[in-house]
Amino acid sequence: MTHIRWKILSEWQRAKNIYMNCKFIVNGAENIEKAEKTPKNGVNMTIECSGWKSSSCDDGPGIRSVLFLQGCSKNCPGCQNAVTHTRGKGSASSILELFSFIEKNCRNKKITISGGEPLEQLDALMKLLKELGRNDYDICVYTGWEFKSVPKEILESVRYIKCGSFVSALRDSELMYVGSQNQKMYCNEGNGVFTEMPLLARRIA
Repeated sequence: MTHIRWKILSEWQRAKNIYMNCKFIVNGAENIEKAEKTPKNGVNMTIECSGWKSSSCDDGPGIRSVLFLQGCSKNCPGCQNAVTHTRGKGSASSILELFSFIEKNCRNKKITISGGEPLEQLDALMKLLKELGRNDYDICVYTGWEFKSVPKEILESVRYIKCGSFVSALRDSELMYVGSQNQKMYCNEGNGVFTEMPLLARRIA
């Protein structure tokens, strides 16, 4: 398959300047359009990605790999991931190809799916979450949707979920895992029970 240059988000602020060769994905709006014409069933369904961060302590509990999906209609002012907003600017892959990439590159099976807005590719996201869940991944999803609006099928598939749009006026750099005070992180305790997690970072004396 064609080699491409795919954005790697080891540091999001430098994302525009960091690339790697990757075999499993096809780049550009033309190929996104072609991919959308393929059958959208099961692992052959396509999903549009923006980038990959191999290791992060800022995107959910523990050390996690982060998959950034492309496309977000919210366009929150001040969003640090603004390059992920426009659909057709990312790279298209089948769920099977993407899962194969994750298997090779997510060493500890702790993954966060961010964006963009992952829930704007809801069907494809659900297929990916099922594949990850079947293989015992610890999954965190970052969404701008409020918790009450997240589909039950998504909630049942994750360990953690961050909810709420970024609000620049409420930005707080002392919070863990989120960018503004209105955003919340929830932990799936099982049996449909989610608890809100404390996010205030501990200060070192």
